[in-house]
Amino acid sequence: MLNSDTQFPGQQADERILYCFRPHKFKKFAGFVNVVLITAALIALFAYAAQTIDVLQEDWLLYGYAAIALLAAVLLWWHLRWCATFRAYITDRRVMRFEAVFPVMEKRRALYWTEVTKAKGVAPNFLWRMMNVGTVEVMPFVSDLENLELTYAHYFEDLASYIDKLVFLRKSNSSEIANVRPFVARPYGKRYPAEEAAEGKART
Repeated sequence: MLNSDTQFPGQQADERILYCFRPHKFKKFAGFVNVVLITAALIALFAYAAQTIDVLQEDWLLYGYAAIALLAAVLLWWHLRWCATFRAYITDRRVMRFEAVFPVMEKRRALYWTEVTKAKGVAPNFLWRMMNVGTVEVMPFVSDLENLELTYAHYFEDLASYIDKLVFLRKSNSSEIANVRPFVARPYGKRYPAEEAAEGKART
């Protein structure tokens, strides 16, 4: 079974997907920039070494630039593969994350809501907060386990609050989870347009 917005490997019977998480598109752009900067730095260092060390012959120069090009291609391939593979599913029972492991493996991790204490949204700096992009940390009860992190999450604070709501309902009144609407990564007032429009007409 391939990962999609409506199903994922290991999905349980009647398990309802409430949100399919993907990193914000800024992650892909930032990765491209990093590959370009790393490649440019290596080319500059190698060109400087070629000018200062006389033993570098023309063949070695070609080998050096070819190695840099190959490294850049591998970095770009890995970045695109990571962006295409990284997924997390918020369901009525758990959070399930899929992540690529170099070179071709895939790592999975899940936390059931009964195993979670809370979720926290964190932005690394002011610029990211202005873009409403940050990291959602899902914290397990067992202190020996690492937090399950959803990086480059759009509306990260709203998503953390949404997860907290699921955790609370699962522990206090699990039957109410069936009535929880899917999470929509949009501003307030634009998440459920049909229902919000109906509410607006009812007020008038």
